[in-house]
Amino acid sequence: MQSSELVSIGKKGVVEGKIFAKKLIISGKFVGKAECEHIEILKSGILNGDVLVVNLVIEEGAVFEGNCKKKDEVKNEKKLHPIK
Repeated sequence: MQSSELVSIGKKGVVEGKIFAKKLIISGKFVGKAECEHIEILKSGILNGDVLVVNLVIEEGAVFEGNCKKKDEVKNEKKLHPIK
């Protein structure tokens, strides 16, 4: 999934795959890889996977299992690229 702005996963939503967006808000469940400027995992949210992000916010009660790399710290490493 690719968006130049916001991707939002609602409380009952379940998404598996790759997300490339400016902002990602998770209230439901996301499994996969994400490359975003800003990710928020709300208290009902679950993120299982790897993220490449500038700002990450995890509310109390939210679940994050995976790897997180700050976007500006991975200049020499392989980055996620949009699916064509």
